[in-house]
Amino acid sequence: MSNHGSKDQELIIATWGAPWVWRKTKYVLHEEGVSESVESCSSVFALAKKHENAKVIIVGADSLLDYEQRQNGRGDDQTCRDIFYEVADKLKIEPLSKSMEKYSSYEEIILDAKKLISETAKRMSPEGLTLNNMEAIIMPMLGKPSEVTFNGGPRDPFSVLLFELFKITKDSSFGKIYLDLSQGVNYMPSLLLQAAKMLASLSLFDPSMDTKDVVEIKAFNSEPARKLSEIALHEIYWENVGTIQVPLGLGDSREIKVLDRRTEIKGDDSKKAVDSLIEFNEKFNKIKGSVSKVLKSLRYPVPLLLRYSCSTIEDYREFFNVLDYAFSLWKKNTVINSDGKRIERRLELNYWGLYSYSLSYKACSQIIDSERQIADGSTKPQNSNDVIMYLDEFNEIARKIYRRVSRAFEPIITNEVSNIDKKIEEKGEVLNKGECLELDELFEKEGDSEEKGSGASKGTREPDRRIVIAHAGLQREYVEVCREKGGGRIYFRYIADSPDKILKNLE
Repeated sequence: MSNHGSKDQELIIATWGAPWVWRKTKYVLHEEGVSESVESCSSVFALAKKHENAKVIIVGADSLLDYEQRQNGRGDDQTCRDIFYEVADKLKIEPLSKSMEKYSSYEEIILDAKKLISETAKRMSPEGLTLNNMEAIIMPMLGKPSEVTFNGGPRDPFSVLLFELFKITKDSSFGKIYLDLSQGVNYMPSLLLQAAKMLASLSLFDPSMDTKDVVEIKAFNSEPARKLSEIALHEIYWENVGTIQVPLGLGDSREIKVLDRRTEIKGDDSKKAVDSLIEFNEKFNKIKGSVSKVLKSLRYPVPLLLRYSCSTIEDYREFFNVLDYAFSLWKKNTVINSDGKRIERRLELNYWGLYSYSLSYKACSQIIDSERQIADGSTKPQNSNDVIMYLDEFNEIARKIYRRVSRAFEPIITNEVSNIDKKIEEKGEVLNKGECLELDELFEKEGDSEEKGSGASKGTREPDRRIVIAHAGLQREYVEVCREKGGGRIYFRYIADSPDKILKNLE
């Protein structure tokens, strides 16, 4: 069972660049007319003091290990610098340019960077204040910030940030996300803001959220770190995210890629990269098709089609397993060149692919409930008409999912369900035998003149895109309506291979 968070659950995410150059000062947070102050090396503690129950994530870079050698006697306050170097000494973490030979894998560099951030945060915490459930995330650096050169795909920093945030929060949702952009370097603050928006979009799948709720994002930044007695931390950006972002184009003409080879890589490294991609594609190629189906089923108001799309995978958690494996291959294909003082990445990650799999994970975790909604009671559907949806589920799914994709989708779904419900009330006896009827048969019995299919003869089985969308995926000649035996609940299911035909038509 997922441990879904409530709408009041809060998350603080801060970017940390170079702690060895910080100085201790008094940070004053100004938020909604209330001020909170704390004397510390980092502005994140002011946010943590104000929002004491918030979970805290600190984002650093792998270049954190490429820190400057200890330099004394600059005249500035050296409290923060001393804390950082003392922690590094305690953990036996030397500057990367001096210690590359000791690392046998890039994974070890990431682990050391996480340890360094976590322990430094503990040591920098003001007395009586701790960062709640603090976790560290390590982004890949690009370029040469100090002595070591970091080469990789330009999409890697954002892709890794997005994946790591999703990994931590995938089974929780946060109603409020606070960003501290004060102490990040290079592209870290701007990428974090974009990642927070995508994280908020994923959080909207939380079933505990009411239809009117949104995910609130606030970004804070401190004044320049001049030699002042105190530094203000201002709210510089605010947004309510109320729409689930569904990528356009992916899954249709554009392939959903999570992992790719860097074209700059040549020779033996290129061969190893290709071998890793072959391994990845052979292992997970089928799941890519399920992601494509889910994306199409979210772009349009088609709840039953979404449930079918989610049923094409054994377990929705496989979507995350794909991402986790891709990340492990990416790390495995990151080469440490100690002689040339370089970190070289053979593969690159694609953040839209990562987001698409994350979106599929969240959507399918909600659309497949504990009953599994399989007609014969089994745990895995054998074909498309084993996948069912009860009449009373449609409005709930419209409210919890489709309304958040587009405000126009909810009335389309509820209106279609209402029309069908009225017909069932008028001619309900036709279903009392526990049999199923095609929807067009149900409406024909009343001499209904509404559109059926594409307007062609009943034997023509080509979906009509306009009718599919207008009728919430329930084009009448492709859907059966059934009643459980003993006068039970009404449910719907697609006929034979109808779902795949409709999905193809929606490209």
